Amino acid sequence: MSGRVLVVDDEELLTLFYEEILGDYGLSVVCCHSGFEALELFNEPPPFDLLITDQSMLGMEGTELIERLKGVQPSLKTVLCSGLSEPYRLDAKADAILDKPLDIEALYRVLDRLLGRV
Repeated sequence: MSGRVLVVDDEELLTLFYEEILGDYGLSVVCCHSGFEALELFNEPPPFDLLITDQSMLGMEGTELIERLKGVQPSLKTVLCSGLSEPYRLDAKADAILDKPLDIEALYRVLDRLLGRV
């Protein structure tokens, strides 16, 4: 499996975890720690195939980041992650929503579905 994924989470340990797990899955991984940093990285070639973002971050929530990036690249596949049960789930524009703590098997199932492995 190949593809380029942008991971956005304000917890550095989680981005390191994602980097390892997604690298093992065969993806090229770019990590950052804020929505604003993600907006800057998003314009660097080659294009991203997938965005995985935390919901609760300072400055910009994951739902806003998804909306902004899909405005630039409508075909972008998106996964929203959160440890909170929030009403954002009702109107989230994400292709998938995962709960924290992250279940690796659930993440792999979502990746299979979104990236066409199934």
